[in-house]
Amino acid sequence: MKSKSFFGFAFFGAVLSLVLLTTGCNSPFPTAQTIGVKVDPAKGDYKVVARGISGSSQGTRVLFMTSAPSYEEAIKEVYRNAAIRQGDNHALVNCTETKSIKDYFFWEFPKITITADIIEYNKK
Repeated sequence: MKSKSFFGFAFFGAVLSLVLLTTGCNSPFPTAQTIGVKVDPAKGDYKVVARGISGSSQGTRVLFMTSAPSYEEAIKEVYRNAAIRQGDNHALVNCTETKSIKDYFFWEFPKITITADIIEYNKK
């Protein structure tokens, strides 16, 4: 009898481990904060080119080896998603940064997502 319960327990543990390793879990409380310049689109010598465009960067952590997510990569993706060349007379405003982590036992995938409006300064 004891061998049946041991094998049943071991089988349950193996199935549970497999499910946890393949599904992972997201961070329960992703953090979001407002960063950068805040502007009111109704005022100023600029026009809003795009609203609510987002870009993200994902890193990796395996045990003690870390490849961190990059703010620069996330901002480049914002411009790429808006189909606008970075620089010139464009700027990101009303930015929100969200950090989250997807966790797979020994593996973690930290992610930074930046959501912003893009404005174009009028040339005078």
